[in-house]
Amino acid sequence: LTVRCIAADSPTFEAATIRPAPELEFGMGHRIARFSGGPGTQDPGRIRYVNVSFRELLMFGWNLRERQIAGPSWIDSKSFNVEAKLPPGTKKEDVPPMLRRLVTERFALKSHEEKRVVRGYALTVIKGGPRLAIGGKSEFNTPNNHDGFPTGSIPAGHFQSIHFPGHARLAGLNVSIDQFATALAGELQKIGRAHV
Repeated sequence: LTVRCIAADSPTFEAATIRPAPELEFGMGHRIARFSGGPGTQDPGRIRYVNVSFRELLMFGWNLRERQIAGPSWIDSKSFNVEAKLPPGTKKEDVPPMLRRLVTERFALKSHEEKRVVRGYALTVIKGGPRLAIGGKSEFNTPNNHDGFPTGSIPAGHFQSIHFPGHARLAGLNVSIDQFATALAGELQKIGRAHV
């Protein structure tokens, strides 16, 4: 796994659990990752990652893109549920180092760095400038569209990623262009194309 080490004095959650998510039986559904809680949401003292892969935990904790992580196949095939209690006054930028420490300690994570040549994508602005709306501050529910993806609640500053065979939906609220580009690049690697 290509990740960076943590400092011995890095911040920690007050309490946290990591449990394997229930495995789906063949042909009985699709993995839907959900994220809720944390600073800036209606539940600032607790954060939850539901049905996330180990690769996603590394991406959230170390601010890495999907292509920057190499490891065994289980980092994508195994899913986990994480629930953590945050210390009072925790800010949004405090959460990643807390997650880094939790993952490193619970999984006895060892890593090294190496250089690789990989393909990438460029997100460019079309002629006439961007046509983006300013994000909201509160949670909202994504509508059921004609493609049949289910509805889900999304807190401000977060994405919801839902995967079906051959395609996916990515929805976000009040996210930056950098966050959007990172999330979109990950989806493009999974499904090979995207409609924005």
